[in-house]
Amino acid sequence: MVDAKSHVEAIRKENMTAGYSLFNLYSSYDWKHARLDIGIENLFDRKYAYPLGGAYIGQGATMGTGVLHGVQVPGMGRSVNVGVTLLY
Repeated sequence: MVDAKSHVEAIRKENMTAGYSLFNLYSSYDWKHARLDIGIENLFDRKYAYPLGGAYIGQGATMGTGVLHGVQVPGMGRSVNVGVTLLY
């Protein structure tokens, strides 16, 4: 859980951000000489902005995304991670 950011520094062009909470899920399974790890981060694909994540300030050719100047950089969406460890 992250609280809203309401105290900002104008000279640094900081934006206020809303509070948010994310739900992450991790599990692993051990079997003989192997381990399987799986994780889902931001399970509900919540839209959020990191309080210290910065804002889009570039313009011109470097900002071909069409995002407006000064918009807060969004946090990462849902991601699924899988890993296998082999022990020998």
